[in-house]
Amino acid sequence: MNPNARILTVVMGLAAAAAGGCAWPDQSADLAAPAAAAPQNDACSEMLHDLCGELLAYYADHGQLPPTLADLNKRSSGASGLALVCPVSRVPYIYTREGLAVKGWPGRLILYEASACHDGRRWGILAEMPQQDKPVFFRVVRPPEEALNR
Repeated sequence: MNPNARILTVVMGLAAAAAGGCAWPDQSADLAAPAAAAPQNDACSEMLHDLCGELLAYYADHGQLPPTLADLNKRSSGASGLALVCPVSRVPYIYTREGLAVKGWPGRLILYEASACHDGRRWGILAEMPQQDKPVFFRVVRPPEEALNR
Protein backbone atom coordinates (compact mmCIF):
# COMPACT_ATOMS: atom_id res chain seq x y z
CA MET A 1 0.00 0.00 0.00
CA ASN A 2 1.43 3.38 -0.88
CA PRO A 3 2.13 5.83 1.97
CA ASN A 4 -0.77 8.17 1.10
CA ALA A 5 -3.23 5.27 1.05
CA ARG A 6 -1.89 4.06 4.42
CA ILE A 7 -2.32 7.54 5.91
CA LEU A 8 -5.86 7.72 4.56
CA THR A 9 -6.62 4.27 5.98
CA VAL A 10 -5.30 5.27 9.41
CA VAL A 11 -7.17 8.60 9.37
CA MET A 12 -10.41 6.89 8.36
CA GLY A 13 -9.88 4.25 11.03
CA LEU A 14 -9.24 6.87 13.70
CA ALA A 15 -12.34 8.76 12.61
CA ALA A 16 -14.31 5.55 13.03
CA ALA A 17 -12.75 5.08 16.47
CA ALA A 18 -13.68 8.61 17.47
CA ALA A 19 -17.22 7.91 16.37
CA GLY A 20 -17.45 4.78 18.48
CA GLY A 21 -14.25 2.69 18.56
CA CYS A 22 -15.72 -0.35 16.99
CA ALA A 23 -19.12 -1.42 15.83
CA TRP A 24 -21.69 -3.20 17.91
CA PRO A 25 -23.20 -6.02 15.88
CA ASP A 26 -26.37 -5.06 14.10
CA GLN A 27 -29.10 -7.66 14.58
CA SER A 28 -30.52 -6.91 11.15
CA ALA A 29 -27.16 -7.61 9.49
CA ASP A 30 -26.20 -10.73 11.42
CA LEU A 31 -23.18 -11.76 9.32
CA ALA A 32 -24.97 -14.85 8.00
CA ALA A 33 -25.18 -16.41 11.46
CA PRO A 34 -27.30 -15.48 14.47
CA ALA A 35 -25.25 -12.83 16.25
CA ALA A 36 -27.30 -11.03 18.83
CA ALA A 37 -26.55 -7.38 19.37
CA ALA A 38 -24.29 -6.74 22.33
CA PRO A 39 -26.35 -5.68 25.32
CA GLN A 40 -25.14 -2.41 26.78
CA ASN A 41 -24.76 -3.94 30.26
CA ASP A 42 -22.77 -7.06 29.33
CA ALA A 43 -19.34 -6.67 30.95
CA CYS A 44 -17.60 -8.96 28.46
CA SER A 45 -18.98 -7.33 25.32
CA GLU A 46 -18.14 -3.90 26.74
CA MET A 47 -14.58 -5.02 27.48
CA LEU A 48 -14.24 -6.38 23.95
CA HIS A 49 -15.55 -3.08 22.61
CA ASP A 50 -12.75 -1.33 24.51
CA LEU A 51 -10.25 -3.85 23.11
CA CYS A 52 -11.47 -2.98 19.59
CA GLY A 53 -10.42 0.61 20.23
CA GLU A 54 -7.01 -0.50 21.50
CA LEU A 55 -6.54 -2.80 18.50
CA LEU A 56 -7.42 0.09 16.20
CA ALA A 57 -4.91 2.36 17.93
CA TYR A 58 -2.22 -0.33 17.78
CA TYR A 59 -2.93 -0.84 14.09
CA ALA A 60 -2.69 2.92 13.51
CA ASP A 61 0.70 2.99 15.27
CA HIS A 62 2.20 -0.15 13.70
CA GLY A 63 0.30 -0.90 10.48
CA GLN A 64 -0.43 -4.44 11.66
CA LEU A 65 -2.16 -6.38 14.41
CA PRO A 66 -0.17 -6.99 17.60
CA PRO A 67 1.76 -10.27 17.84
CA THR A 68 0.06 -10.96 21.21
CA LEU A 69 -2.68 -9.29 23.23
CA ALA A 70 -0.09 -8.43 25.88
CA ASP A 71 1.49 -6.11 23.32
CA LEU A 72 -1.55 -3.84 23.66
CA ASN A 73 -0.40 -3.08 27.21
CA LYS A 74 3.03 -2.04 25.88
CA ARG A 75 1.74 0.74 23.61
CA SER A 76 3.49 4.04 24.15
CA SER A 77 0.19 5.89 24.51
CA GLY A 78 -0.22 4.26 27.91
CA ALA A 79 -2.99 1.71 27.50
CA SER A 80 -1.70 -0.09 30.54
CA GLY A 81 -3.49 -2.63 32.60
CA LEU A 82 -5.99 -3.86 30.03
CA ALA A 83 -7.87 -6.85 31.36
CA LEU A 84 -7.31 -9.59 28.81
CA VAL A 85 -9.60 -12.15 30.43
CA CYS A 86 -13.34 -12.69 30.29
CA PRO A 87 -14.88 -10.97 33.34
CA VAL A 88 -17.36 -13.86 33.75
CA SER A 89 -15.17 -16.96 33.37
CA ARG A 90 -11.87 -15.26 34.38
CA VAL A 91 -10.21 -17.23 31.56
CA PRO A 92 -7.89 -15.41 29.12
CA TYR A 93 -9.28 -14.61 25.70
CA ILE A 94 -7.95 -16.63 22.77
CA TYR A 95 -6.17 -14.38 20.29
CA THR A 96 -4.77 -15.31 16.93
CA ARG A 97 -3.24 -12.62 14.77
CA GLU A 98 -4.06 -14.58 11.60
CA GLY A 99 -7.65 -15.08 12.68
CA LEU A 100 -10.19 -17.77 11.92
CA ALA A 101 -12.37 -17.70 8.85
CA VAL A 102 -16.08 -17.86 9.65
CA LYS A 103 -18.18 -19.01 6.72
CA GLY A 104 -20.16 -16.12 5.26
CA TRP A 105 -18.53 -13.46 7.44
CA PRO A 106 -16.26 -10.69 6.16
CA GLY A 107 -12.84 -10.57 7.75
CA ARG A 108 -11.50 -13.01 10.32
CA LEU A 109 -12.24 -13.79 13.94
CA ILE A 110 -9.07 -12.69 15.76
CA LEU A 111 -10.23 -13.00 19.36
CA TYR A 112 -12.82 -15.10 21.17
CA GLU A 113 -13.64 -16.54 24.55
CA ALA A 114 -12.26 -19.90 25.60
CA SER A 115 -15.66 -21.15 26.74
CA ALA A 116 -19.30 -20.47 25.99
CA CYS A 117 -20.00 -18.87 29.36
CA HIS A 118 -22.64 -16.35 28.25
CA ASP A 119 -25.88 -18.32 28.02
CA GLY A 120 -24.09 -20.98 25.94
CA ARG A 121 -22.54 -18.41 23.60
CA ARG A 122 -19.17 -16.67 23.29
CA TRP A 123 -18.14 -13.15 22.43
CA GLY A 124 -15.35 -12.35 20.01
CA ILE A 125 -13.78 -9.69 17.81
CA LEU A 126 -14.00 -9.82 14.04
CA ALA A 127 -11.31 -7.90 12.12
CA GLU A 128 -11.75 -6.68 8.59
CA MET A 129 -8.35 -5.65 7.29
CA PRO A 130 -8.02 -2.56 5.10
CA GLN A 131 -8.89 -2.89 1.45
CA GLN A 132 -8.57 -0.44 -1.39
CA ASP A 133 -11.51 1.72 -0.36
CA LYS A 134 -12.09 0.58 3.26
CA PRO A 135 -10.14 1.15 6.47
CA VAL A 136 -9.38 -1.53 9.04
CA PHE A 137 -12.53 -2.35 11.01
CA PHE A 138 -13.11 -4.27 14.26
CA ARG A 139 -16.46 -5.37 15.64
CA VAL A 140 -17.75 -7.31 18.62
CA VAL A 141 -19.55 -10.45 17.48
CA ARG A 142 -21.04 -13.69 18.75
CA PRO A 143 -19.40 -16.36 16.60
CA PRO A 144 -21.16 -19.63 15.85
CA GLU A 145 -19.81 -22.54 17.92
CA GLU A 146 -19.10 -24.61 14.80
CA ALA A 147 -16.54 -21.99 13.70
CA LEU A 148 -14.61 -22.46 16.98
CA ASN A 149 -14.84 -26.24 17.38
CA ARG A 150 -12.53 -27.39 14.61
